[in-house]
Amino acid sequence: TTTSSSSRKRSAADPADKEAKARERVLRNRAAAQESRDKKRKYVAEIEASNETLQEENCQLLKRLKTVESDNLSLHQRLEALTAQFAQMQQQL
Repeated sequence: TTTSSSSRKRSAADPADKEAKARERVLRNRAAAQESRDKKRKYVAEIEASNETLQEENCQLLKRLKTVESDNLSLHQRLEALTAQFAQMQQQL
């Protein structure tokens, strides 16, 4: 174990080795940072696409709701008219 630890100390003490490791670390960090930026861009794009889809769906559902409410009001008025007619017919009998 002494030889391996002493070789580690020697390699760490070598300025060229330190510089090479520092360059490798910088390159790894740059690559990781770029990957992180790419992931974030992809995530934001997916969220925006999902948001757009949901907004369109929401708009369609609002239109459908208005149509159903309008139909419901019309049917309610028709029911009231028929109920009134039925009550009139019962009074005549």
